[in-house]
Amino acid sequence: MMKKTGLIAIAFFLAALFYWSFLKYTGSETFVKKDIDALNLTYSYTDDEFKKVCDRMSPFSYVSGLTDALWGGVPGGRTYYYKSRCYQELAVRTLNPGLCKKVIERKSLFNDGSGVSEEGCLRDVALFKENEKKRKWESDQFKSSIEGVARIVQAETKVEKVSPDGWKASIVTEGTLFGEYEIEIRLGEMKTLLVEEKVQIRSEKESFEWIFTGDQFGEAITSSRTGKRIFNMAISLKLIKSDRGTSFGQGYLTSIGNVSIDIGER
Repeated sequence: MMKKTGLIAIAFFLAALFYWSFLKYTGSETFVKKDIDALNLTYSYTDDEFKKVCDRMSPFSYVSGLTDALWGGVPGGRTYYYKSRCYQELAVRTLNPGLCKKVIERKSLFNDGSGVSEEGCLRDVALFKENEKKRKWESDQFKSSIEGVARIVQAETKVEKVSPDGWKASIVTEGTLFGEYEIEIRLGEMKTLLVEEKVQIRSEKESFEWIFTGDQFGEAITSSRTGKRIFNMAISLKLIKSDRGTSFGQGYLTSIGNVSIDIGER
């Protein structure tokens, strides 16, 4: 009887030793580094790939709370299992609270693991859902505020020579959102500013034009690194304040019309 009891005790001891060795190995530095590397690349995974990565992680590798997690890491938690954190990040990314059942809180005598837990996961998913709702509402509001905004018609953006030393630039705008706009014209590689003026757009289709002389192109010509005589003229249109009462601070860029201008020999 004693011999049998002794064999059972030895068997239990060996099983415990094997289990301890298994935990030690799967929670070892090699496994931890592998899991950290996997978490650092989650931005590049599809949702299916993300889940497979979480599934493959060791259930025993963890942040102890005595090193890196002490200085930051997951908000609200200083110790956690990497596998659980992986599922929690995936749950937030996919807004799927069902994945939170897979998030197991790591218990520790001295450190807090509540940040990565089923409860913490559900809280984060709910928060992100609310933020997504808010972002969508703001996006819809913005789209509504610029609906029908005036834009430059590229096909009707032109520059033509009108005298030996004079050029006329012209644009046509189309849109149903009336209000105050700003037109800016820049020339050449250094984007030399030629025009910056506020205009009122009051009809669905409006035309604007400017006359330039060669002297106004001086800085653009002298700053050219290539010595070329053909330059790009960029004409931009910004919405400053619409008749709907929405202001856009420094302006909302609606469009840019580009056209080439041949300065030629002067």
